[in-house]
Amino acid sequence: MDKPSWFDRTRSGGDLVRRAANTGGHAATLDRGTRQFRALVTVLVIVGSMLVGYAWAERQYEYPTLFDSWQNAYAVFDCQSEAWLEPFDSTNNPNGIRTRNDGVIYIEPTDESITGDNAHLHVFLDNVGASLSDDAFALPDGTTLAEEGTFCRGEEAVLQVLRWDSPTAESPSEVRVDELADTKFLADRQALVIALAPVGSIIPPPSSISNLAPERLAQ
Repeated sequence: MDKPSWFDRTRSGGDLVRRAANTGGHAATLDRGTRQFRALVTVLVIVGSMLVGYAWAERQYEYPTLFDSWQNAYAVFDCQSEAWLEPFDSTNNPNGIRTRNDGVIYIEPTDESITGDNAHLHVFLDNVGASLSDDAFALPDGTTLAEEGTFCRGEEAVLQVLRWDSPTAESPSEVRVDELADTKFLADRQALVIALAPVGSIIPPPSSISNLAPERLAQ
């Protein structure tokens, strides 16, 4: 068998060099592609994190959230007897907005459907077995406070909801006389009074403010 000539050996060696060069180029291409892929993944992770952070920041303005734990003092005033009604107790707690027979609404939503703009007074009233419209307030014990034909000190009485922004506020920041059940929970450490009284009546904040957690009062 003839031995390969010098030319054949040289050509064979050249083929090996070319193949090695091609292999090296292919490896370089793969390495460059890997780096590009990793860079793309890194960018996507950073952008995703930024979007999550932005969404969370925006969500903070839609109080209360599933992560909030608020307390609002409340009371009910009836001008006919010039008395404050006994505080309610929660008959059930399906969504985290409840009370403990202490004149405090505990607002700790466990259902997304009653957070943010959907966190209304009627959610709490439903849980204590009461119902509020713009002209009648059906209490858990079956009695009703009604506007029609009700006068106090010679003036027509109307149902209203008053809001104090903080436990130390001297006067209410809001007095609603319509869409009462849609009164929103806006912040921690506020106070609400549902009153049947003439418009303009001077009504104090609920005494149950003293039942709010001390550390909340100190904030």
